[in-house]
Amino acid sequence: MTPTTRVVALRKARHRVLGAVLAVTALALAACTSSGSNTAGTSNDTSGSTANSSAATSTGAISAAPSGDSDQGPTSANPVTIHAELAPGVIYAPLYVGAEQGIFLKHGIDLKIDVVSTASQAIQALQANKAQVAATAWPSMVTAVVAGVPLKAFAVVTGKPDIPNYDENLALVVRPGVTATTEAGLKGMKVATQFGGGSETWCRASPRAAGLDPDKDVTLVNAKSTDFLALLESGGADAACAVEPYPSLVVAKLPGSRILVRGGSVSESRILLDSLSSWLASNAVVAEHVLAGLLDSQQYMQTHFDQAVTATSHYLSGIDPEVLTAALKPIDFDGAWSDTLKTSFEDSSQILVDNGTIKTKPNTDDLLDQPLLNLIATKYSQYLTSGAGSAAPSAS
Repeated sequence: MTPTTRVVALRKARHRVLGAVLAVTALALAACTSSGSNTAGTSNDTSGSTANSSAATSTGAISAAPSGDSDQGPTSANPVTIHAELAPGVIYAPLYVGAEQGIFLKHGIDLKIDVVSTASQAIQALQANKAQVAATAWPSMVTAVVAGVPLKAFAVVTGKPDIPNYDENLALVVRPGVTATTEAGLKGMKVATQFGGGSETWCRASPRAAGLDPDKDVTLVNAKSTDFLALLESGGADAACAVEPYPSLVVAKLPGSRILVRGGSVSESRILLDSLSSWLASNAVVAEHVLAGLLDSQQYMQTHFDQAVTATSHYLSGIDPEVLTAALKPIDFDGAWSDTLKTSFEDSSQILVDNGTIKTKPNTDDLLDQPLLNLIATKYSQYLTSGAGSAAPSAS
């Protein structure tokens, strides 16, 4: 071999070694970039934890199973991002305070809250794969299920397990000049409510319990809860049925207005966490961590009511803390599960049939993720021992 040939051979050998080193380096870098925390959001969502793309199921839901041992589930060091869609209201206070105080994160859930105008929009976000969890009342959920949306409830946000047809989060407020002392005195008047959800169901059931026919004796006006103050002030309606904080807001801002009736256990209106059945089936471990975070947050509210008010104010802009305090005090945030709730849900579905909102009554069991609901008592009872009832401090 000539000297020139030997030099060329050595150069080729060096190139082969360098190429092998670069290939190994590239593989190592690829492995590093594929690790990290997870997201249960949309495939292009990189908020919160580092996105880790995964294959979509046949229904379009993105798997949120954490990397590693799926039985262990997400952790605070390796959380899963969950987007929750909520309509405006103080009834979601445990979610607000749990997200702000890091309670959900302690359970491995990086909770991102998106406030939308209505419960139906929250459910639409689930269908569009923009969110994994929606907070709705039973009537909104049932209406969607009958329309073909496969939803299941897996957690309880408001209410008490021993109270059927819980509806203390709803009230009927009347404008100045209305002298009625009971709902029967509203005959011939205009009553505003938001059609298509729990408020409308309660607004029909409550007058009916007082002897009025809501379709004949009063005129129901469809309006958003956020518009009730202006509507009552202008005389566009004489009364309004709404979820808190809007009845308390009217009373605070419109002198002479007053709450005529609150609750009454006439229509099931407690708030639930629900999701698509396919997502829950694929992400049972993650959903359990969401459940645990909620229960922990509800317990936290028992001794940190002021922080719950502050957190709620960040999501309901323009409403004074004093109004939010008044709105939160009547509401119970007990996440316990009982057969009383199931019976109330069945009664509520029948009311929707009687009202003509739905034509067929669904099987209640099909709308409940019973294995997750059972864990409330069997695995997470420690969060139920701080005392049931309203999160507001007792009067001295």
